[in-house]
Amino acid sequence: MMYEKYAKLIPTYPVFHKRKVPFSPSIKLPGRFRERIDAIRALEGKLDGFLLSLRDYFDIVVDAYAANVHYSTALEGNPLALEEVRRMTRNSFEGISMMKPDASRQEIINHLSAIVHPEAFATPWSQEAIRKVHYLLTKNVEPDPIPGRYRTDPGPVYPTENGTDVVFVGAGSESVPDEMQSLLDWLNGAGEAIEPLVSAAVFFHEFASIHPFTEGNGRAGRTLFNIYLQTHGFPNARLCKIDYEITKDASRDTYYTLLSWTDESGDYSALLDFFLDAVLAAYEVANAAFDSKRRHISALEENSIKVLFGARNAKGGWFRVKDAVGWVGGASERTVSKTLNGLCAKGLLEDEGLTRARRFRLPDPISNIKELVG
Repeated sequence: MMYEKYAKLIPTYPVFHKRKVPFSPSIKLPGRFRERIDAIRALEGKLDGFLLSLRDYFDIVVDAYAANVHYSTALEGNPLALEEVRRMTRNSFEGISMMKPDASRQEIINHLSAIVHPEAFATPWSQEAIRKVHYLLTKNVEPDPIPGRYRTDPGPVYPTENGTDVVFVGAGSESVPDEMQSLLDWLNGAGEAIEPLVSAAVFFHEFASIHPFTEGNGRAGRTLFNIYLQTHGFPNARLCKIDYEITKDASRDTYYTLLSWTDESGDYSALLDFFLDAVLAAYEVANAAFDSKRRHISALEENSIKVLFGARNAKGGWFRVKDAVGWVGGASERTVSKTLNGLCAKGLLEDEGLTRARRFRLPDPISNIKELVG
């Protein structure tokens, strides 16, 4: 089903990828652009103000990660139901591994492992980094062609469901390395100077249009889109169901049509409009989920607030009592220790060790899988 506001934007099929070397897009912003960007940034900041117990935080993180992984992989044919993906996500985050998963389940595990360390893929991006992301997502899932390797076959042709009419023809394989380098040169250069959501969306579109791999382009592109946001001022995007908003049943036809329309017309405004709405909706849902837990930073006493804000910026995540004493200022070590004990009792901090070796950190619901994947 096409969203009504895009109903007139129907490309003429088949749509052909257009070689762009150098890649230098002309970007027209959609209406209400600044209003929506400002709203997203405000919601990003608001998510930093919520403080949840580890269990409540864990439940929200599992729900967001599971929804994104399920809808992104289901779009490409993964048959697992959302509840099964949610169960696997919960188990993975609790450190429970699965013995000899089949290809469908391996794909879910791959996605969860690839997205828990976005900082490992901070820009500038290289072709090697792009291939690594694809490898992590498709290893032991797509045995042929080889995960992480650019395709060598002719430009892909995507037929309609009846298999007779061509919808899209991608870049020729001989052009893939040059076009990918041109795209990355733009992203790492001019793209860094504009609004990150715009850069991420434009990159995603051109990546999908080039179609550098035989399989897994959509999954890799959406993963890269999310990683870019998380490493460019929107770290809480990981708590938002962005992939769900983009690829859910009600959005699917619009998503595919706008990708083709942008290819044909060279006009990014409608696609950017679609992505802005999707990201804003995802942030609104995430804030509502946090708000429903009804524990906000303003409900805590002043010393607790100072400790928790200090903990957010603690190097390596962990800190000790003496660090917290410095953040609070004017309070004794004994008083601060009582504050830390209270925050641990509420599940707002976690600790390990005893006496002088004791240390603290904000709860990290995905620490187990982070340690497993390194």
